[in-house]
Amino acid sequence: MILATLFIFVYAVIQSAAVNAGWGTLIQDIDPERVPHASYLALMAICIGVLIFAVPKLAVVALLQRLFPMNIWLRSFFWFLAILVNCLSVAAAVIWYAQCSPRAYQWDRSIPGGKCLPTTVIANFSFLTGSLSAFTDFVLAIYPSFVVWRLKMPIARKILLCVTLGAGMVGAAVAALKTSQLSELLVEIGEQPLCMSL
Repeated sequence: MILATLFIFVYAVIQSAAVNAGWGTLIQDIDPERVPHASYLALMAICIGVLIFAVPKLAVVALLQRLFPMNIWLRSFFWFLAILVNCLSVAAAVIWYAQCSPRAYQWDRSIPGGKCLPTTVIANFSFLTGSLSAFTDFVLAIYPSFVVWRLKMPIARKILLCVTLGAGMVGAAVAALKTSQLSELLVEIGEQPLCMSL
């Protein structure tokens, strides 16, 4: 969790710097000399931001493992999901950063001869990563409810605990909704590099 908090702090600092450089306003309203710097900062924030959603899953799996009994297969499945989401998130950050050749073309469109990966490659990989992340959130949020429901306690207390421990399903629903919007994003941005389009 400490690492996730550090990523959030770094993300906030870099995103704030990008906004101060002009990110978030219409590109024609920014001083043309500031566009590459603002775009570069936004790209760095995106690369770090992708990890913010993955790293806490490792802590959640460790917590669930300590709080609730689980067999080796279930424990292995949870760790597999959390590690896979983290690996895909790191790969997504690398793809975001390295999508153009030369890399600087992504934030500085004045570089001659630059070209970028098709937006479909990045969007499809992001869809895969986001879908797996939402599925993992859902699985990790629903598991405690199965354990709690088997405990001998009043039904009202079971329901309260299930709702409290299953609050992560809200995050899973939001992640699923956000991931489902990727196809609409592709239609809107066409073939521009994604960082320049967001």
